[in-house]
Amino acid sequence: MKRALGNWIMNLSRRWMDDAIPAEQLAAFLEKHPLQPEAETVVIDTEAAHTWLSNLPDGKVLANGKLVPGSGCMLDWLAGHGDEAAKALVDDNLERLLRHVEVKRKEALVVQQDTFDIDTLWLERHAVAVLFCHQARRNHDLRFLNAALKLNDWAFPLYQKPVSELRLASYLRALTEQEQVGQELLA
Repeated sequence: MKRALGNWIMNLSRRWMDDAIPAEQLAAFLEKHPLQPEAETVVIDTEAAHTWLSNLPDGKVLANGKLVPGSGCMLDWLAGHGDEAAKALVDDNLERLLRHVEVKRKEALVVQQDTFDIDTLWLERHAVAVLFCHQARRNHDLRFLNAALKLNDWAFPLYQKPVSELRLASYLRALTEQEQVGQELLA
């Protein structure tokens, strides 16, 4: 089973790589347009994470089918640094997110917000893809890698035209995590 899934993922990767930008073009682009870090870096600490966790509606990151902003980063941090109670809540929410992505497909992970911002939507989706990759690595669970592959595959057509540098960097990070975890788990 593992070999069949590995072959399927490798075939999918080859198909994606056929459409990929050559490394020289990407290097030239990054030289001309260096990615600038945000002026204000968000630091997650235990107190901030537990405050965020306590403000979740009913302890769920999906409220009325919409994702609470910051869920990807916070759940990832809590999965690695939280206490046992927080980790149990993280595991429960990860299973919910996984089911949500499987059922809603491309319409999954709409962010709960007052005004619609496409960058916020995709930054959160990419953060969840990274979260899924990290969870796949932590638990050796290919279901999470599969969900990350789907999220990144659905996002690919959007990057055929120019987008914000932050959004592109977030997508490239999600792809990098996906490839690293894929190599580790399928080797």
